Amino acid sequence: MFSEFTSTFTDMFGAQSKVYNEKIRAGENMCQRILRMEALELKGNAILAADIDYAEVGGAKGMLMVCMTGTAVILRNPEILGEKTVESFKALAEFKARLKHLGQYRIAETE
Repeated sequence: MFSEFTSTFTDMFGAQSKVYNEKIRAGENMCQRILRMEALELKGNAILAADIDYAEVGGAKGMLMVCMTGTAVILRNPEILGEKTVESFKALAEFKARLKHLGQYRIAETE
């Protein structure tokens, strides 16, 4: 409710809302994380031609949809991305392997 009101308020005065901008940034960050995980699923270690789009949904409620696309690729020399990025991809790959291992174990559902 508050963010919807803020969206309407900022539309009226042409100002930027900190809360609204933070929500947009959170949506962008979520899209980036999902895109990286999907690239790893495809055995990629980089994403080319990343594109981010915004669409208003919900009409007057001021809801915004954030979408991101890109092409997963395998770089032969991933070190050009920088040491921090290479380490991040390694950590994500290890995390993914652990999740896959844990997925083997099924916990009985309790009702």
